[in-house]
Amino acid sequence: MEKEDIRLQLNEYLDSDEHLLWIGKPKQGLIFNKVDIFLIPFSFIWAGFPIHWGLLTMFLGDSLFEALFSSPFIIGGFYMTVGRFLFDILRRRKIIYAITENRMIIKNYKNIISLNIKSLTNILLEEKTNNRGNIILEDSYDKWNNTDFISGVATGIKHKYKPSALFEGIEDAKKVYKKIIELREKENDF
Repeated sequence: MEKEDIRLQLNEYLDSDEHLLWIGKPKQGLIFNKVDIFLIPFSFIWAGFPIHWGLLTMFLGDSLFEALFSSPFIIGGFYMTVGRFLFDILRRRKIIYAITENRMIIKNYKNIISLNIKSLTNILLEEKTNNRGNIILEDSYDKWNNTDFISGVATGIKHKYKPSALFEGIEDAKKVYKKIIELREKENDF
């Protein structure tokens, strides 16, 4: 998706006095995280046992019930081994990030998350390789702040606090972070 297509998608969500100062997308493709060091071997064990069990019951002529009983475990093993990576790739393909003079915007599938720059209490930069990184945002008005950050399982990103939103795997993360800080300080000057 080109930058101009992204701009067109976001224009309908902008107020008349707003302008897009920055737009971006998360890193695309297959991404491995630190947690995968443990999850990948575990997922092969999880998937291997029910596949072995299911095939064994089918070839030995055991009851159909035993073969069917292993199916949910095989499906779970498939998700842990391959499916979670496919889900993550598809999830990130549909995400668009934007910054305007007043707010941060995250658009995914059909949802829009909009955070007022003035209400951001904590902004954390996690720098990765190749100028990429994550920007974690906490909003003082976040009504969901007491819930668990469930996307940590899919992304491998865990934090000691509950973020309101995340700019995940963006290019020039440090530059974008500085722009957010600059806008927040500018907003708080009056």
